[in-house]
Amino acid sequence: MDWETQQGINVYVHLPFCARVCDYCNIPNIVEYSPEVDGYVDKLVRQIRQTPLESVGAVYIGGGTPTLLTPRNLSKIMGAIRNLTLSDRATITIETSPEAATNEKVRVLQDLGFNSISVGVQTLEEDILHHMGRTGNPSRSLEAFDAVSRFEHVNVDLIYGLPGQSCESFMHDVATFCPQADSITLNRWKTNFPKGRSLLERLQNVSIPTLEDCSEMYRDAVALLNDAGYKPYLLETFSRGNPGPYQRDFFALRDNVVGVGAGATSIRAQTLSTNVQLAETFDPDMPEIVSVPLQCCQEPYFRLGILRDGRICMKKLKEFEEDCGVTLAKASLLRSGALVEREGSLIINPEDSSIGLQLFYKEVMQ
Repeated sequence: MDWETQQGINVYVHLPFCARVCDYCNIPNIVEYSPEVDGYVDKLVRQIRQTPLESVGAVYIGGGTPTLLTPRNLSKIMGAIRNLTLSDRATITIETSPEAATNEKVRVLQDLGFNSISVGVQTLEEDILHHMGRTGNPSRSLEAFDAVSRFEHVNVDLIYGLPGQSCESFMHDVATFCPQADSITLNRWKTNFPKGRSLLERLQNVSIPTLEDCSEMYRDAVALLNDAGYKPYLLETFSRGNPGPYQRDFFALRDNVVGVGAGATSIRAQTLSTNVQLAETFDPDMPEIVSVPLQCCQEPYFRLGILRDGRICMKKLKEFEEDCGVTLAKASLLRSGALVEREGSLIINPEDSSIGLQLFYKEVMQ
């Protein structure tokens, strides 16, 4: 499908609850799972029912760890979603941690109608999991991946640049899920957030990958994925065949995202709007919305990351033509050969896509 003209609304449902708050996580306002979740779900369901939407093409339930919810609460949310006007081929995705992806929970999800899932493996290195403050172990991650294989689409999230991580260990992570996963997302761990800085202070005796190390991890992973038949779908996500409705795709499509829940973000009319309420104070009848024009967003993904199928949409890029940072990045990438012009579009250099992506990463994602 032509992504520039794709019709329909994408709905993002935010459930900011985890079994525990990991030390490395930069997602704001995540809270530990508690009995108060029941009240939050009731408010969330009310908000979904009060948001009449037609031609919904994709629903993404993220967090947090949505699969921690009881079958009863998941059924409530799915019931509200079913009252929306879903397209015939709507994809309904849910995020999970390996620990929450039990065989029993997977059966519940499929019975409720979820057809896509994203597993936050992050890493298979037990020492690194410990540094990150995560529970679980590599064996549990592999068991979870096997359990979710029955879904139509399975995405695996991996993180590189973590404390104590080497290029070899990250390549082992990628190779473990390649080519079984339908898509693999390579997220770089960023230290320029409060939790990142705090973790660095605590792990002073643990080696931290440099920017050059991260570039090598990204480059080698992309080369491995290319060899296995994966294609760049977004800057961080690589897929075999149907890329699935991964969360960041919502933001790449632009202007058709409706977010529900505390902390959820919507993108409509070239404006990014976030309900900044906390889970504890969430009130769908009195949301606290902070809105910013897309042109003012400093996150590179919004400024230049209009990338899909290895392509940057020139029409979308023109929205940022007065942004000096974008103009300079575009010129630099063209000079380096990372991007080339083809038929009115900028695309990653197909003759050397691994290096092209690496250069793109170094230029835009720093």
